[in-house]
Amino acid sequence: TRPKSCTSLQDLGLVGNQFTTVPEALQGLALLKTLDIGENLIASISNDSFQGLGQLYGLRIVGNRLSQLPRNLCDPLKRLRVLNLASNRIAKIGSNTFVGCPDLRVLLLNTNSLEEIPTSLASQLGSLLWLNVSENRIKRLNYHLLPSSLEWIDVSHNVIEVLNGAWPTTGAAGRNSTEVIPPSQHHLRL
Repeated sequence: TRPKSCTSLQDLGLVGNQFTTVPEALQGLALLKTLDIGENLIASISNDSFQGLGQLYGLRIVGNRLSQLPRNLCDPLKRLRVLNLASNRIAKIGSNTFVGCPDLRVLLLNTNSLEEIPTSLASQLGSLLWLNVSENRIKRLNYHLLPSSLEWIDVSHNVIEVLNGAWPTTGAAGRNSTEVIPPSQHHLRL
């Protein structure tokens, strides 16, 4: 059983502990706001991995062995605002992964194996402000697949050959203030 003193814990770092799964003991930490389980050996996560963590707004799972993400990842994480999944082995993101993530503002997917940006980003992440997909294997960047709320995106160090679509416009003057860190490769076809 968990000591009562831990139930008020708000920030927890479990970096570099050789965990192969998300510890079940976390599920009782209802007031937890940030969780760092980076640099472990976690190969898979499920919605059950984060049950009881409804107050969590920052989740860092950097440098693990994740190759896929569950459907409806945010079901138990309705308040999640920052999700850092960098430096894993994620090759594809399913169309229902980010359903239920209405408040997600920052998504870091850099240094994975993605070949495309998920087509569901614009419809599921309407509040997203920052997106980092640098250091992947992305070949095509379709601007219309990106949320119009986006203010910053990094697509550097990919193998982008094609840029499609018009950048979504926002604001009263119809100008978008999004800062784009451009593709680093120079074999673009516009």
